[in-house]
Amino acid sequence: MKTKTNKKQNVSINFSSLLPLMKAVHKAEVTLMDALLALWEKTDKSNPLAFRKGFVEFAVKNKYDRRWAMEVCVDAGFRARATGGGRKSTKPAKGTAEAGIAVVKAMSLKERKRFMKMLAAL
Repeated sequence: MKTKTNKKQNVSINFSSLLPLMKAVHKAEVTLMDALLALWEKTDKSNPLAFRKGFVEFAVKNKYDRRWAMEVCVDAGFRARATGGGRKSTKPAKGTAEAGIAVVKAMSLKERKRFMKMLAAL
């Protein structure tokens, strides 16, 4: 029996060049997001989530809000999940009203009209 092993790279990135921009975001000629992307271009691009995590940890260490740091990362395109990588939608249990509604929603307009006529005939 084989077991899977996760080989995660420890990425060491120096974010100190961003600190002056973080303190003077309003006056800076370059936005923090542009500076973050420029730093990303200079680093090894194999692990974007490690880069995001490193930036968030750097921001928190410098007494910035974690949520703010994560929003900066999302705006820069470093998402926690890939686009479209959300959770699966759950299907309603068979035999419930929600299941019937889901079936009707999947029908075309012509099929819905026929279905309504069949219901009215009952």
